[in-house]
Amino acid sequence: MRPEIQGLRAVAVLTVVLFHVWPDRFPGGYVGVDVFFVISGFLITSLLVREIARDGRLDFGAFYLKRMRRLLPMAALVLAATAVLVPLLLPASAWKDVSLEVVASALYVENWRLAIQAVDYLAVEDAPSPVQHYWSLSIEEQFYLFWPALLVATAWLARVAGMPLKRCLLLVLSLVVLASFATSVLLTGADPAQAYFATHVRVWELGLGALLALVAFRSRQWIHDLAGLAGIACIVAALFLFDAGTPFPGHAALLPVAGAALVIFAGSGGSRFSAGALLSARPLRWTGDASYSIYLWHWPLVVFFLAWKGGGTPGVMEGVLLVAATLALSWLSKAYVEDRFRQRGVESGAKVRPGLRIAGVALLPALVAAVPLGLVMHEQAKAQRQRDSHPGARVLGMDVAPPVAEAGYVPALALLKQDRAAAYDNGCHLRYRDVEPVACRYGDARGDFKVFLVGDSHAANWIPAFEEVARERGWNASSYTKSSCPLMPVMLRRGGKPYTECLEWSRRVRRIIAEERPDLVVLAQMYSVRVLPVEGEKPATTTRDAIVDLWREIAAGGSRVVAIADTPRWRKRGPDECLAEDPQCRVGLAEVAVAERDPLVAAHRKDKRVPLLDFTDLVCPGQACTAVVGNVVVWRDRHHLTATYSRSMSGFFAERIDDALAGERVTVKKEGAGRARH
Repeated sequence: MRPEIQGLRAVAVLTVVLFHVWPDRFPGGYVGVDVFFVISGFLITSLLVREIARDGRLDFGAFYLKRMRRLLPMAALVLAATAVLVPLLLPASAWKDVSLEVVASALYVENWRLAIQAVDYLAVEDAPSPVQHYWSLSIEEQFYLFWPALLVATAWLARVAGMPLKRCLLLVLSLVVLASFATSVLLTGADPAQAYFATHVRVWELGLGALLALVAFRSRQWIHDLAGLAGIACIVAALFLFDAGTPFPGHAALLPVAGAALVIFAGSGGSRFSAGALLSARPLRWTGDASYSIYLWHWPLVVFFLAWKGGGTPGVMEGVLLVAATLALSWLSKAYVEDRFRQRGVESGAKVRPGLRIAGVALLPALVAAVPLGLVMHEQAKAQRQRDSHPGARVLGMDVAPPVAEAGYVPALALLKQDRAAAYDNGCHLRYRDVEPVACRYGDARGDFKVFLVGDSHAANWIPAFEEVARERGWNASSYTKSSCPLMPVMLRRGGKPYTECLEWSRRVRRIIAEERPDLVVLAQMYSVRVLPVEGEKPATTTRDAIVDLWREIAAGGSRVVAIADTPRWRKRGPDECLAEDPQCRVGLAEVAVAERDPLVAAHRKDKRVPLLDFTDLVCPGQACTAVVGNVVVWRDRHHLTATYSRSMSGFFAERIDDALAGERVTVKKEGAGRARH
C-alpha cells in the first residue's frame, strides 16, 4: 500500500469532479484523467512484473478475474441505474443515443464511439451523455487486455536474447511510450477531437507509469521532497491554466502526466510538509479509496441535474449538493458493492464460474438499456403508420389544418435525430476529412434536365425536397454535400484552422461542374461560414465576394445558378426540448433570423442576376418558428430540418425553382404567397 498514491488518486478524481461541476472555475480539471492513467500504468505493471520475475510466468486467469471483481460490479451498477433513469429524466430525442452509449460503456468501447462522434458534424451539438465519462475506463480496460501479453512476450524475448528482464522491459516499453507520444502529438495537431478519445494516443501516459515501476530511484530525500511538491504544482497549474481550447492531449498532457510521475517518484517519506505526507492525510486517503465510485457516480448526477434544471451550469450551492450526493452514494456503493466483490479471494481452479457470474452482471446494463431502445422501435413503427396523414408544409396551402393535439406529430421525439436525408447514411454526404466528391443520384439518369444541389449540411436540408421533385419531373439530378463545407473557391476555416479538405473538395466539385455543365446548380450553405484571411492579400477576400466569384465562374461555364438563403437558427434551446414541454411551442422569427448575417443574401444584393430562394415563410410561418407545422416536426436540431418536413415542401420547392428559371428574382416570400400548385 502506497498511501501517497491513494492521495494522488484523490487529487485526480477531485479535479475531474470540480471541472464537471464548475467548469468555468476549474477549466483544466479534465487532466485528472491523465493522472489516473499514470497511476494505473504504475500499479498494474508493478504487479505483473513482480509476478513474472517470481514465477517466470503470468496467471492470466487470476489477473483478469481480479480486474473483473475490482471494476465490473460498480461499473455495471452505475450503468444500470443510469439506463433506468434515462426515460424518466432525459428527453425522448436522447433515448436512443444514450442507450447505445450504455451498451458501448458496458463493453468498454465508449471511447471509440465518442471518437467517431467527434468527427460527426451532426453530433457536435448533442447534449452530453450521462455515461460519456466511461471513455477513460474503456481505455484502461483495453490497456489491461494487451499489456500483460506484451510484458510476457518481452520476458520471453529477454530469455531468448539472454538479457536481464528489466533492461529488456525498459527498452520495449520505452519504444511503446515514444511511439504513442509521437502519435499523440501528431493526431492532436491534426484532429484534436478524435485524438482525445483514441486508445493508442493515451497509451504513453499509462506507459510512463509503467516505466516508473521498472526503475529503482535512489536519491537524497530532499530531492524526493522537492520532486513531489513540483509534481503537485504541475497538476494544479494544469487545473487552472488549461481549458477547453487547449489542444489536448499532445504536448500539453506532459504537464499533468509529468506531475503525477514526480509524485510517484517522490514516494511517501520525507518531512511532514512533503508531498507524500500531505497526500497521506486521512481525508485524502479516504477519497482516494473511494475514487472509483466517486468517478462513476458524479457525472450522471451532474447530467441528470442539468437536464432537470434546463441546462446551464450548477450554482455554488447546487454544486455543493451535487458533490455531497456523489460522496454519499460513493460511500454506500463502495461499502456494499465495491469492497464486497474485491475482497473475495481467487481460488485455484475455480476461476471460470466466478468470472462468468461477474461477466453476467456486467451485461445487465445492456439489458436495461434495451427498454428505451424498445420504446424507440415502437415509436418508429407508429410513426411509419401515421406518416401519410401528416401534411407538413402542405398545410400552408390548405384552408383548414388538422390540430396538433388530435393528430399528434411525426417524427416522434425518440426518432427526431434520425429523421435526416439518406445521404448521411449511404456515404454520399461527406465528413470532415473526405475530399473525393460522391454524388447521390435522383430522378432519371437519362433525363434531359441536369441539376446539381451543392453545399454543406444546410444544402443537405433540401435533399428530400430535391429528391421528390427530381422523381416527379424526371430530372437528371445529383447532390454533392459535405459537412461544414459549402462550395467555395477560397480557403475556409474550421475550428480556427484552415479547412484544407473543404478547399480540395470544392476544387474537385467545381471541376465536375465545369466538365458536366449541368443546366442548373442549386447552392445552399450555413450563414456562419467565413473565409480564412490570407496573409498579404489586399484587399482581403470577403465571404460575399468569394460567393459572387463562384457564381460568375459557374455561369461562365454555361450553367444557371440559384441560391437558397439560410434558414433561421434556434438558440437558447433546441426544438426537441421545447416540444417535449409544449406541443405548441414557438419562438419569434426576430429571435432566430439570420438573414442580416447571411453572406448569400449579401452576395445577392451585389449580383442580382442569381435568384435567391427564401423558404423562411415555410419553416417559420406567421413570423414565428413553431416546432411543428402541419403535424410534422420542422427541426431535428437547432438548425437542421427534418427530412419529413423538407419532403413536404417539395411542391413549394418546385414552384420557386420554376419562378427562378422563368427569370423572376425571388427573394423573401411574403406570408401566404406562392402557394404550391398541386
